Amino acid sequence: MSERHVAYACGLGTFSLNDGLITPKGMAMRVGSVVTLLKLTPSEKRYRDYRENCLQFRNEKCGKCIKRCPAGAITEEGHDKDKCHEYVSSEVLQAKRSGYGCKTLPLPVDFAKPMFPVNLKSRGQI
Repeated sequence: MSERHVAYACGLGTFSLNDGLITPKGMAMRVGSVVTLLKLTPSEKRYRDYRENCLQFRNEKCGKCIKRCPAGAITEEGHDKDKCHEYVSSEVLQAKRSGYGCKTLPLPVDFAKPMFPVNLKSRGQI
């Protein structure tokens, strides 16, 4: 299961040019899941387009992730996953770090609006 796709479906953010999830507070975040039998009322969809938070797709010509990608795997057309995987899997990069990914792409989002956590108690859902 893709946590970022679940986060998008829950209205927590949209996708970027590099396929990462951009929340109203930015990209540097972690997502987790909880499986429950609680009956929860779905929130209204916040976004009209799955790339709405990405300035590049909003024709504001950001492109910061294009410049920061050490593999050259991100262009204005999108994210070349094969080129990215080749770079991330390279022996040189593997020797330099632990974990997966290049760790150079999370960026702050300048247009961020405050995002308040949902209080389920006040909504009578727990």
